[in-house]
Amino acid sequence: MRRHTARAEQIGLQSWWPRWISIDWGYEHPSAVYWHAARPDGAVVTYREFVMNHLTPRMLAQAIVDGSLPDATNTSKPGAEKIAAVYLSPDAFAHHTSELTIADQIGGVLAEKGLPHPTPADADRVGGWMLIYQLLQDDKWLIADHCTRLIDCLPTLVRDPVNVEDVQKMDGDDPADSARYGLKSRLASARPPIEQRVAERISATDPTSRHIWSEKFAAEERRAAQPPKFAHRRWGPPR
Repeated sequence: MRRHTARAEQIGLQSWWPRWISIDWGYEHPSAVYWHAARPDGAVVTYREFVMNHLTPRMLAQAIVDGSLPDATNTSKPGAEKIAAVYLSPDAFAHHTSELTIADQIGGVLAEKGLPHPTPADADRVGGWMLIYQLLQDDKWLIADHCTRLIDCLPTLVRDPVNVEDVQKMDGDDPADSARYGLKSRLASARPPIEQRVAERISATDPTSRHIWSEKFAAEERRAAQPPKFAHRRWGPPR
């Protein structure tokens, strides 16, 4: 059984790895925040977690600042994290708790401390779950073992009986939604369309051979893009 979790000291996080944050906003439901980094080998490391409800937008933003910077009053302090982007659930850009949207309130606090203003996360649910499934299949997503809410959440996800290409919405899925926002928003644009991936794998020049191999590779790509079966994946401590 492949493992997708690791102790923090095993991750070997480097200061120069590109980093970003994803947020699934909530009030009665928890806000879920994750910090991600891209390893040089193309894998993603999700290395920090913050999940809490009943926080105002500004309180949540301050918690993100405190979690991101060793010294929140000095963003130039050596060792301070450099966050490239903050991806926030799209609903936060429409909802107001004051004269400002939730996104603007969060962004105001983040900007004061040198963090990026949030941008709307990619909300493509089906594409996001497929991407997560593919990353897990390829051993390209590593989660720090102290991200316990995310680790506990992922195996509980099941297909939506109405739309089998999606994952069913359920209480407690906020960590998975936040992680999906972070991975899909950052990585999806780097993956070429299926037609291009198939074309790149075909070297035959004979039309008949090209057709046969094209059908074969296309079938493989579609199988790899099937929706995830999270409910059957078991997660355990690292070996």
